[in-house]
Amino acid sequence: MFPELFSLGPLSLKSYGLFFGLGFLAALAVLRRELRRSKIDPSHGETMFWLALVFGLLGSRLLYFLTNPVSWSDFWRIWEGGLSFTGGLLVAYAACLVYMKIKALPYLVVSDAIALGMPLALALARLGCLMAGCCWGKWSASGWAIVFNNPKCSVPAELLGVPLHPTQLYEASGALVIFAVLNFFKDKWKNKIPGIFVIFYGLLRFSLEFLRGDASLEPSFLGMTFTQSAILFILWPLGIIWVVKAKRF
Repeated sequence: MFPELFSLGPLSLKSYGLFFGLGFLAALAVLRRELRRSKIDPSHGETMFWLALVFGLLGSRLLYFLTNPVSWSDFWRIWEGGLSFTGGLLVAYAACLVYMKIKALPYLVVSDAIALGMPLALALARLGCLMAGCCWGKWSASGWAIVFNNPKCSVPAELLGVPLHPTQLYEASGALVIFAVLNFFKDKWKNKIPGIFVIFYGLLRFSLEFLRGDASLEPSFLGMTFTQSAILFILWPLGIIWVVKAKRF
């Protein structure tokens, strides 16, 4: 793949950063569309965009470093990859929730708008993972296996040239399906979309952990990876609680 698209002197454009940014912009477009649809000033979308970007990066980076054997001295080297979507999701939403509270925004309506764009952002970010070679899969004999040869990729040197499951594409495809389903049923699932998104995403990610080669680097708990444990004990309960509580509004 192509972790670095081009360089100009000491500056270079990393594919991971590019697709990560495109994902955030796509989510912002969906958020603004839904805010206008709900008769809410779409300028709130820009503020929450920056809040989600800053706090999401911090949260995703923090969880990644807590669950992977990496040097904390490299914490700010975000352009090299190494982000946890689960950590970013929780911290970014918490920051947006505080903003909604301060501005007295209808948090269920705005949360729906935020959640509708999240799977689209995830899909684009995973394409960046594919380009960078992070979140790699286990060995595969399938006809759709992918081979990384670029030594600049995040794939371990011993796996270069080895056919691997394209787990990045699996997750990107699954995220696009979630995006389509949520947007199709957004009126029927009013106020419940964040919970439903978390449940769907949790199912997708929990399943893919069995095929991800980098999952073995995470600490395990009860025979599960850290990510699977977080989904089982944090994300799914939060999603179910949201869906149940939303019925009262």
